[in-house]
Amino acid sequence: APSVEEMPMPSGRETVYKEGGTLPSVDEERMIVRNGDMSLVVEDVVSARDEIAQLAVRFDGYVVSSRISGEEQDMRGWISIRVPDDEFEPTLAELRELAVRVTSESTDSRDVTEEYVDLQSRLKNAEATENQYLALLDKAEDVEDILNIYDSLSRVRNEIEQIKGRMQY
Repeated sequence: APSVEEMPMPSGRETVYKEGGTLPSVDEERMIVRNGDMSLVVEDVVSARDEIAQLAVRFDGYVVSSRISGEEQDMRGWISIRVPDDEFEPTLAELRELAVRVTSESTDSRDVTEEYVDLQSRLKNAEATENQYLALLDKAEDVEDILNIYDSLSRVRNEIEQIKGRMQY
C-alpha cells in the first residue's frame, strides 16, 4: 500500500472550512502538507515497489521507507514516498495506473504555516544568542570563561542546526 507524502511547499491561496461551510479564500501564503494513502492490487509486488521508488525520484522526491512481507500469493508490500507539492496529484495518478485495482484511496492535508513561523522566530533568537556569545568570546581573557563560552556556543549552534533541520523537513 503506497503512501505519498508531500514536502511542505507554500501554496498561494487557502480555503478555510468551518462547521457552517466554506469561507472565502485568503490571500496569504500558507504552507500545506498533503498526505495520500492508497491500497493497490498489483501483479508483481516487488516490481511495483521498484516502479514506485523510480516514480518518486522522477518527480524529484524520494523513498521514506518500504517493506515487503510474505511469499508468492500472500506477498504484501508497503512503501512511503515524498514528493514536492506540484508533483502530488501527478504522482497519485501514476500510482493508480500501476494498479490492477485500487482498493482504497484517501488524502488529507495539514497547515504547517504557524509551526514554520514559530521555527523562524526561534532560529532568529538562537542566531542572535550565537552573535552575543561570539562578541563575549572576543572580550574574554580568562581560560575558564573562554571554555564556558565555547560550551554555550556549541549548545546554541546545535540548537540552530536542529531548527534549520526541522524547517527543511
